[in-house]
Amino acid sequence: MSATVRITLREDGTLLRNPELISRGDMSNGFYRVFAESAVQAVRLCEPFDEASAYVKAGNRIIEFRFDGADYGG
Repeated sequence: MSATVRITLREDGTLLRNPELISRGDMSNGFYRVFAESAVQAVRLCEPFDEASAYVKAGNRIIEFRFDGADYGG
């Protein structure tokens, strides 16, 4: 199980738009839905992305984060 979240940043590291879930698994599966929504929320809570300012100033505004459930299996 995995989820990929795409963000687009302004030069100051704040979100230009809401994070977008780009790898949609079975959203009718309650467990997956919670996992995917938690991934989006986790990215949103990290704003601003100050450490990405040089990356953004170089013309790269889009970053994708991949969350893999196997990494959180305990």
